[in-house]
Amino acid sequence: MGDLKKMLNPETIAFIGADDLEGTIERSILDNLIAPGGRQIFAVNKDREKVLHLDCHHSISDINTPIDLAVIVAPDELIIDITEECGKKGVEGVLIISAGPQTSIEERRKFEHRIWEIRKRYGMRVIGPGSNGIILPYTGLNATFLKANPAPGGTAFISQSGTMGNAMLYWGVANHIGFSMFASLGSMVDVDFADLIDFLQEDYYTRSIMLYLEHIRDAKKFLSASRCFARNKPIVVLKPGRFPQSTETLCSHIGRETGSDMAYNAAFRRVGIVRAKETEDFFDTARVLVSRTLPRGPRLAVVTNSGGIGIIVSDTLAEQRGQLAGFSEESMENLGRIMPPYWNRGNPVDLSGDANIERYLEVINICLKDKGVDGLLVVYAPSSHCDPGELAKGVEELSLKTAKPLVAVWMGGQYSQEGIKVFQGANIPVYETPEDAVRAYMYMLNYKRSIELLNEIPEELSGDEMRLTHHLRAIVRNAVKEGKETLTAEVTAGFLKNYGINLFKNYAPGESTAGPERPLDEWALRSMRDADFGALILFISMAGEKGRRTGFAVGLPPLNQVLAKHVMEEAEFQGANPSVVRHMEEFLINFSQLIADFPEIAEIEIESVVGADDRVYAKNALIQVDKKYRKGRVQYPHLAIMPYPTRYIMPWRIRDGRDVLLRPLRAEDEPMAREMLSSLSEETLRVRFFVVMEITHKMLMQFCNIDYDREIAIVAELKEGDKKRIIGGGRIIVEPDSGKGQFALLVHDEFQKQGLGEKFLDITIGIAQDKGLQEIYGIVLSENDKMLGLSRKMGFTSTRLPDGITRVSLELDSEETV
Repeated sequence: MGDLKKMLNPETIAFIGADDLEGTIERSILDNLIAPGGRQIFAVNKDREKVLHLDCHHSISDINTPIDLAVIVAPDELIIDITEECGKKGVEGVLIISAGPQTSIEERRKFEHRIWEIRKRYGMRVIGPGSNGIILPYTGLNATFLKANPAPGGTAFISQSGTMGNAMLYWGVANHIGFSMFASLGSMVDVDFADLIDFLQEDYYTRSIMLYLEHIRDAKKFLSASRCFARNKPIVVLKPGRFPQSTETLCSHIGRETGSDMAYNAAFRRVGIVRAKETEDFFDTARVLVSRTLPRGPRLAVVTNSGGIGIIVSDTLAEQRGQLAGFSEESMENLGRIMPPYWNRGNPVDLSGDANIERYLEVINICLKDKGVDGLLVVYAPSSHCDPGELAKGVEELSLKTAKPLVAVWMGGQYSQEGIKVFQGANIPVYETPEDAVRAYMYMLNYKRSIELLNEIPEELSGDEMRLTHHLRAIVRNAVKEGKETLTAEVTAGFLKNYGINLFKNYAPGESTAGPERPLDEWALRSMRDADFGALILFISMAGEKGRRTGFAVGLPPLNQVLAKHVMEEAEFQGANPSVVRHMEEFLINFSQLIADFPEIAEIEIESVVGADDRVYAKNALIQVDKKYRKGRVQYPHLAIMPYPTRYIMPWRIRDGRDVLLRPLRAEDEPMAREMLSSLSEETLRVRFFVVMEITHKMLMQFCNIDYDREIAIVAELKEGDKKRIIGGGRIIVEPDSGKGQFALLVHDEFQKQGLGEKFLDITIGIAQDKGLQEIYGIVLSENDKMLGLSRKMGFTSTRLPDGITRVSLELDSEETV
């Protein structure tokens, strides 16, 4: 039960509340369900004997066939009972169109909680209440009351708001955008953004996801799912509430406090999500990000036949914090041979109004070959010297010879349509205004930067790097018990020094480290708790006597060097020299580790100064404890993103006496993973993956990029001289909300019978216990006697399944920490 895949690709559908009265949403839903054919549709209505050509059942319990999807449209007072009946019937999932009581926020919460209790009791999935339905064009499912019937395509659109979702869907259909999914989530009692992102992760047709998102319920789950999807395909989000007034309205709308906009921005960047700020950009951004190439950096070359438009491009690029490329001497010489004597000798390159196709293409080719150019924007304004269609064909040919992205501006409306069609057919972003084109390039650039951040996973501290934290934890927990709101200055100083944060000489009271006589620049660091994302880091620069704020950035802890540097860049930190930058990075990393280590701390504020010796010092500090904190199973309850789990690093010795290092897999292990997988025998590949598979970069990215909240792979690293190699691994993947995890093992042919398989399985069992799972299982080829024998030895039971596979499983008594 509770199979989301069956729910979203149902063979049997029950429509509870079916009616054929013209003009009603019940009739619209019924028409949409019946239209494609190929599915069994059951009508349920206790007051009707027949609806259209369908016989009516008085209750879903009267249907003898198993039901994959039940669609519910009913009066508010009946929804709870109907949902309960669906659970008793064994329905895989229910789609609740009805919104439920709207009399008060409290009544609505009680109603939604009762739906959740039913979902939990029967294991049945729930979309809604208050959903406008779901559409999957490739499978012919339309369980909505909408008149729109979108064509199949590569965009999945998931909306929290029914009305906004409807409007965007109709707009997309009118603009000939194809969809792989449309889903209206409603109240998200159960199925949420993360569930559908996970579902779409393996969907062949989906090339990008668009989210209209007002708030999330489970930050870890959302960020984990988004990070997995965004490794290979873009996610674009439109989220309202960017300003205090609109956030207040949003909170009133959803009936609860929501996370701050700055927290959402930081979270989106961290997991590779691109945020569209305007409705106008929403669909276009999703289309742009699946174009053939992304820029390596911000340096944009501009080629135009209008100097005025070139100036507009420059203004827009500066406003968007982009950068005009500087040309090399060689490029300038080559341009000088082609351009007329009066050319502007700079970027944007003004071809002038008399430019023909030949001049256009020669200049474009020079710009694309320049190593200082990351991307190219080509502008065409109507000209009798240059046919827009023929020029576009020439530009398309050049685009095929470069890995650099190209964006086109073809102005002139109907006059330039032939050129626009050429670019659209070639999947080259094309616009009618320069401002739109610059924004598109910056979206591409920001997406590329976000993807780079996505693979940054800071480590837990271990071994010699561990701070003396146990006595500090005892102090802060005692403060919680005693109802104290803040720690004393002396204890606060102890926290800071223990985490390598230098104290300025005027820091008082208590012992302090001597600092420089003269502070140069002042910065403030603050940690705070966000309603949706937990702990945040605020990095604030101040200048002048009144402490005027000059820079500001937000990050999600923990941070490593790359992430700390990114936060500093966002805050426009300007270090006097590389030494200052290095010390500030170290300060930020130590601060983030302090936050990560202590869920008992609610807020920390530090005023810091950069001294004459280039070091960063804490001048004042305040630590507030979380009076609501209670120790639980989860190790990092206050963090939205899990750190690299160094606690699973351990030395081990295989049977032939050689030492290996057992550790969690990392993204940068891709070359070693390729080497190992490529050197396996066909038989070893077949029994692990069930097929002899091609080792591709995409496959290796999915193999090595681990989200440690939901998946951990432990590998054995062997050092042979100066070379390191991976010789095997064990992996466990947590199935959300099921209490189960699936494991898989792989040992290189050269190292089988060395005890590695047994060790890997033992470690994966331990990880499953740490994560609070009730069961660990594996799917094994029934002919794989080695794996079946090892499973029996480790206490697993086996169940023979069809198609030559066996399920091995072990029930667990979970440990205390996750």
